[in-house]
Amino acid sequence: SRTERSHETMRARGNDLVAEDVDSVVPDIIARMQRDPEELDDVDDRPQAFFLDFAGQRMYYLMHHVFISAELSVYLVVFSLAEPLDAPLPDEDAGSGMTQLENLHFWLNSIHAQAPRMPVIVVGTKADQVDAESRERRIEEVEASFDGAAFELQLVRHDGRVVVAVDNTSEGDDGVRHVRQKLLDKAPTLPDYGGEIPLGWLKFLDLCQEMVGRETH
Repeated sequence: SRTERSHETMRARGNDLVAEDVDSVVPDIIARMQRDPEELDDVDDRPQAFFLDFAGQRMYYLMHHVFISAELSVYLVVFSLAEPLDAPLPDEDAGSGMTQLENLHFWLNSIHAQAPRMPVIVVGTKADQVDAESRERRIEEVEASFDGAAFELQLVRHDGRVVVAVDNTSEGDDGVRHVRQKLLDKAPTLPDYGGEIPLGWLKFLDLCQEMVGRETH
């Protein structure tokens, strides 16, 4: 149809634009840096981290597999220490028939299935909403349930423990600081961390974003 031909033409023009711009910009960048080597000193080439907050409800589960990556990723799996581990999931997830602990294992197994080499930090939130005895008992039960699990070797440990308890309401919470430090420590150990990226790839990304903005995709 005429509409389909129009869309094909737009895609072809977009592809030509990307190819021409990538071919032209890379030599220009290299030539500019050769003329002025000090320009490299102004380039911030430190690796950047991006955080994806996955919704935990079952209705979003299928979409998660689009984003779970086996490369350059550290996973935080979060559960509530305020909930009994044998309590059923509430609200729209009640139909799954799973308990809080079973749900935690469900997500850990999901990550292991697609990213078996990536580190996983297990975080117990709302530590301030449960008494110390119940909190410690739940942490011990969770950690004991990990013995022999397929994902066990992926779990990040600290002082022999797996679960990091955090108080979400405390600005200077030790658990939060520990999680932040573990992320910083683990990132450089990932395969290909800090690896070089061809300049053409970066320009291609910029052009894709421009084309999406112009609705020429």
